[in-house]
Amino acid sequence: MGSCTGITSYALRYVATTATTGSGLPASAGCISAGTLVNNGHWVGTSVGTATNSPTITFTRNGHSNAGANLNLHTILRRNNTSAAWGVAGTWADPGTTTISPVSTGQISLTQTALTTDNNFSGEFALETGTNATSTAAVLSSSAATICIGTSPNLSVAITGSGSFYDLSIFDGTSNFSVINYISGTPFAAPPTSSNKTYSITSVTIGGSCVGSGNSGSPTVNIGGTSTYVSSTWTPSAPTATSTAVIDGGVYNAAVNITACSLEVKNNAVVTIPSTYKVTLSGALTVESGSSFTLESDSNLVQTGGTTNANAGSIQVKRNSSSLYLLDYTLWSSPVENQNLYSFSPRTLGNRFYVYDTPANQYSPVSSSINFIVGKGYLIRVPKDYSSTTSSIYNGLFTGKPNSGIITFPMSLGGTPITGYGFNAVGNPYPSQINLHNFIDENISNITGVLYFWRKRNDQTQPSYATLTKLGYTANSAPGGGTTNTANYFNTSNNAANTWVINVGQGFFVQATAATNLVFTNAMRRGVDNSNQFFRTSNKSASEVSLYKLNLTSNNGFFSQMLVGYSSDYTLGVDKGIDGLNINNQEYICSSLDGVAYAIEGRPEFTPTDIVPLQYKVATAAEYSISIEQFDGLFGTQDVYIKDKLTNFIHNLKTGPYTFVSEPGTFTDRFEVVYENPLSTSDPKFNQNSVLVYKQNQEFIINTGTVQMSNVKIYDIRGRLLVSKSNINASQVKMYAGSIQQQVLIVKITSDTNGVVTKKVIN
Repeated sequence: MGSCTGITSYALRYVATTATTGSGLPASAGCISAGTLVNNGHWVGTSVGTATNSPTITFTRNGHSNAGANLNLHTILRRNNTSAAWGVAGTWADPGTTTISPVSTGQISLTQTALTTDNNFSGEFALETGTNATSTAAVLSSSAATICIGTSPNLSVAITGSGSFYDLSIFDGTSNFSVINYISGTPFAAPPTSSNKTYSITSVTIGGSCVGSGNSGSPTVNIGGTSTYVSSTWTPSAPTATSTAVIDGGVYNAAVNITACSLEVKNNAVVTIPSTYKVTLSGALTVESGSSFTLESDSNLVQTGGTTNANAGSIQVKRNSSSLYLLDYTLWSSPVENQNLYSFSPRTLGNRFYVYDTPANQYSPVSSSINFIVGKGYLIRVPKDYSSTTSSIYNGLFTGKPNSGIITFPMSLGGTPITGYGFNAVGNPYPSQINLHNFIDENISNITGVLYFWRKRNDQTQPSYATLTKLGYTANSAPGGGTTNTANYFNTSNNAANTWVINVGQGFFVQATAATNLVFTNAMRRGVDNSNQFFRTSNKSASEVSLYKLNLTSNNGFFSQMLVGYSSDYTLGVDKGIDGLNINNQEYICSSLDGVAYAIEGRPEFTPTDIVPLQYKVATAAEYSISIEQFDGLFGTQDVYIKDKLTNFIHNLKTGPYTFVSEPGTFTDRFEVVYENPLSTSDPKFNQNSVLVYKQNQEFIINTGTVQMSNVKIYDIRGRLLVSKSNINASQVKMYAGSIQQQVLIVKITSDTNGVVTKKVIN
């Protein structure tokens, strides 16, 4: 042993043990993976005093059976006397700190320098032996033979070896670059290149020092060519995903999709992308001054790569609204930079541009002289010259540099808890659609995962918002909450849910759960034909979903919709991105989740004994109907019953709507959905709660649910008979009340089979 200042005595002894793999040994050490103690033994060192320097220890073990050629499979281990775990002190391949040298066959000597010491230099030392973790073969390959100019080739190395993480040195024909902590078989990006390259492996290393052997593979990656459109022809051929596209002068309006690395529009070229077609680029769009590039409504500019906006020049993006009337609004979002509000809708009254004030939970007017903020939603009224009786489509036109890359929008967590908090008006910031699932999944840590879309009509009697989650879509007014075919688009029988998109220019609401940024990325962008619907999306969960929708309607035009879906992915609690909180507080029908109204609810795997509690709210006394639509999955054959707990009646919605009468108010315990009907129908109830009497125009309407009336008599408060009707034999009757002047009336309803009910009403 070398000099150790402060140590007055030192002893070293060999202990024969039965220590093997799993007895506190490291799983790998240096070039060695998994090991056992050599000869099942170790040295124990003890000392008296305290070392004041970093000592060097050298000792020799005779009779060592694994000396000589196998030394590269040895590692020196050290542990404190009181510890059960061994630590790596050095390896044969690390001579800077460790020397392991064979003195002769069957004998080995170990030297460890710069040891970290305890107060008393005491410890145990051992040799571990195992298998070589260094690679024995590494094969380099490329995922593509041709790439876009200025981009990074994707390479991978298949390594044969027992290690987990490797360090690579790759030669590109000119210089080396490194890949650290590499896992065999995973793709990695080489530095961007503008020329053809042939790649090879310089070295594969583990543990910083153990170099493998048997490397192979020399893939060549070429740079794609250039396709130029001139005189109505692409030369030498139409562009592909690995070529650069140039439109050099003239007019381009071909009804075909363009796919390229990048697109340059120059020499006074006039480019128009027809409706439903798309331009897909992995790089930038450049529009030189004097040239133009226009996206017709429902066409898309999809850019799949990059995190920043590399576009240059100005484009025009046309976007048609839903069919609207005077005083109607649309929630817009700009797909370009620096779009002025007034320039976008110059015939809208100057005081009819709004943003949503999240802390105040209300819309606030904003000056029309400002520009759209990218990612923000703006509520804009139709032009002042629109008709109130004939609908028209507003042809929106955005002009500016197209947005691309990562876009963030700061969300507010403000708002009154009465209606929730953190509702932010945002919008699609790109000149392409964005995928609903991608958007929700990217932001689910900071939002509830529910999107709300502004109604298409400015009608205070109708709910204001359609609701959308990854489970489905509920409309907010008949025939739909958006445009003509919205319900069909969000029907999973027509479009898989994971393909649903949010259209260009579409504004919508999200509810923040954290005061942080909402994030949009190019990975969300899509370009699909969605038949000129202003807002819409689609969705399908990873496992098969069975769902149906219920509609609540009345003869006066009221409409509300709810959705229930079943999947093993869902729970009876609130599932973010699946369950959609109801924010239409005026009138609605919803499922009741822990007493809270939800327009969309996901429930666990279906069982026929499940019960779905409902709640509804109506503003006027009237006759209403509950009907079923869009039943998918098992509900193609499974019956769905509505149970009216007030009348004690169960009705199969598959056979037709259930009609009932209701007084105004909120009712949280009248209806529930069940899937089994034990006795077909139960005995109907006939009492003051099940009988409804209300006045409509100049008539009293008396409704007894499922019980037939025989006669009705109306008395004034003094008991005088004012009007009567006999032989009714129906559950609803109308009685003229125009000549009755009294304010308080007594209505006596008689059923031959269920008795008499008396109700007091106000005329």
